[in-house]
Amino acid sequence: MSRARRGEREALTQLFEAHYTDMRNLALRYMKDPERAEDVLQESCVKVMIHIGQFRGESAFAGWMARIVVNTANMHFRYQNRFVPLNMEAAREWPSDNPDPERMTGSRQLLGQTIDRLRGGRDGDANLFLRRFIGGQSLRLISQDLGISEPSLKTRMHRARIRLKRSNRSDAAV
Repeated sequence: MSRARRGEREALTQLFEAHYTDMRNLALRYMKDPERAEDVLQESCVKVMIHIGQFRGESAFAGWMARIVVNTANMHFRYQNRFVPLNMEAAREWPSDNPDPERMTGSRQLLGQTIDRLRGGRDGDANLFLRRFIGGQSLRLISQDLGISEPSLKTRMHRARIRLKRSNRSDAAV
């Protein structure tokens, strides 16, 4: 372990070989998809290499590495849940690199529907959406302009995304 902490490649390789199967099985248990599990495992191995110096030895190395795998899997789920799924009709209307006028009209209609759904919620959420996702402004800039904290802004954005997801689900059920 001390050799691995110093960054010796051979020691790190031995650690990974000793724990690879267990960590892969753990990632697969969380991700339920072999390809996504491999992605999580590879990312976890990189994190272990970067942070091996932080391992204090107060617990078993396998437990420490397992915690990294679980946290990485959870981060993948969080990232995946940030996206609002579109129904198939909306996906066909999504603009290409060279949109024709018909596609541009469809995109404007989709954006209009999205804004209308957001206007049904808290005042200003549609404006937040436009500034963040259409205008590309940072959360820091928006929070400074509006005089609200970044955590409050993130909460509002999260709730707006949830409303969009729910409205898409209710549209799909109809």
